[in-house]
Amino acid sequence: MIGLLIILCILDYSLSFKIFQKGGSELNVFMVTLMNSHKALLLLVKFGLTFICLVFILFHKNFKLFGLIKSHNLIYFVFSVYFVLVLYEFYSLALIRKFEYFP
Repeated sequence: MIGLLIILCILDYSLSFKIFQKGGSELNVFMVTLMNSHKALLLLVKFGLTFICLVFILFHKNFKLFGLIKSHNLIYFVFSVYFVLVLYEFYSLALIRKFEYFP
């Protein structure tokens, strides 16, 4: 599951860049600043934050959050959210391409 999350992170990064290059916009102001100035730093921050969070979740996979939810279930939740985000980005990119061909 961690490997799949890393793949989704890579897809998110590349799709975000394609959408941004085609005229799309980024809602996260911090990411916009990095996209416009330091692309290598953006890559480092995006993957770094994701990696740190995944390692933290992995090390604490047997803990319970608030005594109710096992932390390893958080991995499935994060995967679901990331998966929906990547699907949305694929959909957005498809719409952009459709409007490029049919102005």
